[in-house]
Amino acid sequence: MQELSSGLDGAQHSLLRPVYGEGSTLELDGTIELKGHTPVRLLNLFGPSDQPEPAGFFVATDVQAAFGRIYSNPYERPQISRVDLRVKTLAQRQ
Repeated sequence: MQELSSGLDGAQHSLLRPVYGEGSTLELDGTIELKGHTPVRLLNLFGPSDQPEPAGFFVATDVQAAFGRIYSNPYERPQISRVDLRVKTLAQRQ
């Protein structure tokens, strides 16, 4: 009975993690426009990982980090006028 239980646990765990080399690459391209400043450009690629997070998680944390840097300015309160984000799935792994 122990062997069957271990086998099921292993099968369940493997369903949460993609096999290395599977998955697609996401491309983030966008800008955050600030009044009185040069726009912040976001351009990055996110490849598949062995982590159990959904593919978009890493895109979202990258955008969150950009906003964190903007709002951490102790000298000036940022005034965001526009946010333009495009996320594209690339056909091949990059």
